[in-house]
Amino acid sequence: MDSAAWGLIGTLIGASASIVTTYLTNKNTAKLHGDSRSVERIERARTFQRETLLELQNSFHDAIRATTVAHLADIKAAREGGAWGRNLLPDSLSEDVRLANRRVTLFVERVADDSVRFTVKRVMAELSAIWLCSSREESQEFMERVSLDSVVVLEEIGVNLRSLY
Repeated sequence: MDSAAWGLIGTLIGASASIVTTYLTNKNTAKLHGDSRSVERIERARTFQRETLLELQNSFHDAIRATTVAHLADIKAAREGGAWGRNLLPDSLSEDVRLANRRVTLFVERVADDSVRFTVKRVMAELSAIWLCSSREESQEFMERVSLDSVVVLEEIGVNLRSLY
């Protein structure tokens, strides 16, 4: 073969090698970019769950606190001669209870862990049942149950939070 033919063959081999190298480089770059987007998406989801669980933890605590204060106001009103469960709460306290329950309801639905959602909803149902009690004793039983169960809720939230760091 003459030198022109060898030159053409060398050019074709060099161009082919360059095309294959470019293809492999682009393929690997696309894969790495896809992997980094996946990692970013996972990290955003973890951050969202952490923030949601922290807000739920605070909201749940606020709901327990507001209901406890309202329960104590009911006890005080009953001691002063009112019938149990027939006294109106002060507007500010009633609003505190309502807002705290609203926040728990909003944040609990954003939690990914089914167990946490179920436990929070169960304890919030117990907390709501306090308002339906016909006696101080019955109400006190629910308060005690909520007090014990709230520890379980806060522990479950803590376990989930730790798993996200």
